[in-house]
Amino acid sequence: MILSITRCDVPSIDSLGLAFKIHEMSLSDIKVVRGKNYDPNARQNSKHNMKNILFKFPNGALKRASDRFWLSLASRAGIGSSIFRHFSYEEVFGRITTNGSLGNGPVRIVEDIRTEECLGITSISKPIINYNTLLSLIEGNGRYITYNNAILRSWHDMPGGAPFKVNEEVYTPMMLVEVPIDGYGNVNVYSAVRREKNQARLAVCGAAYKTQIAIGKNAEEAIDAIKRTLDSYSNDETIDAITNRLIVATKSILSVEEYGNIKKILIPILSYNAKSKTSENSATSIGKSLNKMVGNISKAYGIASIDNLSSKERASLPTGCRVSEMFNFLSELSSFILTRRENDIKDVMTIYNIIGAMMSKDYDLEKLLPKNKKSTDVHVDYYFSKE
Repeated sequence: MILSITRCDVPSIDSLGLAFKIHEMSLSDIKVVRGKNYDPNARQNSKHNMKNILFKFPNGALKRASDRFWLSLASRAGIGSSIFRHFSYEEVFGRITTNGSLGNGPVRIVEDIRTEECLGITSISKPIINYNTLLSLIEGNGRYITYNNAILRSWHDMPGGAPFKVNEEVYTPMMLVEVPIDGYGNVNVYSAVRREKNQARLAVCGAAYKTQIAIGKNAEEAIDAIKRTLDSYSNDETIDAITNRLIVATKSILSVEEYGNIKKILIPILSYNAKSKTSENSATSIGKSLNKMVGNISKAYGIASIDNLSSKERASLPTGCRVSEMFNFLSELSSFILTRRENDIKDVMTIYNIIGAMMSKDYDLEKLLPKNKKSTDVHVDYYFSKE
């Protein structure tokens, strides 16, 4: 039974060039079709085949399913996303849609018109925020507004947050706000800071530094909740915690283990950026800056690879930089380099998760900085972001 199809509440978000449609229907009304690039010889649950599974809507339109759609579908069915490791996407969808309550009940699906992808799937009783109203609200007192995979992100000065000093560095409290425009998930607020010397932003994406905002039962209540957050949100405890961790970071040397964990995450990001002609120089500069800051670890310890050492050994060996220098490096990378393409946003959030993980526990070599160790000011040349 089709309740409503292609009901478009808001046609576009002008400043970001976004456009969405809201579909309301039963999952059992959707048919699964394999795209022309579907590879029957590949694993059925491979990412390639996932991207080549199409949904045929009752009106005959073919739509793709995003990662977010499958995650929200599994969540609605009360199963973990690990189910896709063992069963194909087609089979999981088929089993869910043949389940009476799940398959026949009305659901809401938000479509990204630009990509013709289905984003999150939610109950029709969950509020969907009016996008133009949301953007107008965010643009009123926010900056650095970005969109990726159904999440609208914006930076805001924290109301009442006073600048503070860590040694000679001045920081201003900020907050990073995430709003799911498809209704799947919560509105999240992460405590953050801005380094005044070069305006680099550093968000701490850890559980201890995150606040979830209840958005109410309808769109009006949701907008009111977000407005109250932007006007009056304050979290002195997390800012005090960030201040303390930044102070300790200036007195702590980065361990080989911490560097190795960061490098494993950065290599795919830098490799991805190097594939683009417009960012090849940026990727090269970033790699050179990182190596110069950390030093030649293999030469220093006479090893071919740090992987030859145990995790415990790596955690006890120092690199050539402070933890605070690595934080500065990562904040500059995320603020000035990884900002040109929509897909860069997921890499930025990966970096903020690194920072959150490090700040949520003791550093490996906490307060063990060698005497007379000089720090480096700026590590990544911001002008590459203008290429």
